[in-house]
Amino acid sequence: MQNDDQQQFVEAVLATSGDLVCYCSSAEEKGPAKGTISLLKMRASHPALYLDSSRRRIPTQDDSKFYAILRSSADKAERILAIFNFQPTAQTVRVDLGAIDAHELTDLSINLHVDYAQGEFVVSLPPYAYHLYSIH
Repeated sequence: MQNDDQQQFVEAVLATSGDLVCYCSSAEEKGPAKGTISLLKMRASHPALYLDSSRRRIPTQDDSKFYAILRSSADKAERILAIFNFQPTAQTVRVDLGAIDAHELTDLSINLHVDYAQGEFVVSLPPYAYHLYSIH
């Protein structure tokens, strides 16, 4: 991995996609990137991020550069939108929420409601970054 930010980004993609994240005890291997432990703890407290949750890709303005996925818990009680910027520069990502029944989005990193235009959500993301939102 080139740097800690990119390592954290890769670990976040794995953790939010439903894959198991494991660190070996080999002295040669690097441990989790800064921030990954808190993400894994967040994952443990959100059923929409459990392995048995469903996943649905959500369109962005350029799916070759960005990735958005809707995670829904097995009992459908919780939904989380994960948005990823796979670019080496900061980007504004437009996510098409037209097919999602969403009345309110809450940024899970700061636990605050975020505004969006009905049908489209726009977020600015740093290079190799992601954001998670609870959907109500």
